[in-house]
Amino acid sequence: MCGLPPAPNHPSAYAAFTGSYRHPDGFSVEVKQEGDKLLISEGGDFMELVHVGNQRFEALGLSTPLSFKRDASGQVRWLVSYWIEEDLFEKQAPEASATSAH
Repeated sequence: MCGLPPAPNHPSAYAAFTGSYRHPDGFSVEVKQEGDKLLISEGGDFMELVHVGNQRFEALGLSTPLSFKRDASGQVRWLVSYWIEEDLFEKQAPEASATSAH
C-alpha cells in the first residue's frame, strides 16, 4: 500500500479529501465536508461517506467502496472507485472546480 498511513477517521482530517475529482472519461464527483461528516455527490444529492477502515469509505447509495490516494508529497490527489477495477478520479485544482461547477 505504498507505505502511506491509513486515512484518519477524524473529522478534522476530512478537509484534505474535499474537492472535485474528475474521471478520465470526463465526469466528476464532488466531495465536501459538513460539520463532522464527509459527503459525496455524483451530480445529484450528497451522500455521507463512512470510514470503514484503512483508506476506504462507503456510502449508502453508492455501489462501490471508495478510497483516497496521496501523491509522493502526501497531498490527496486521487479518489479511487472499486467498481469492476480501480477507476481513478484526479483531484482538480480549486479554481478548476469553481469554473466547472454550476
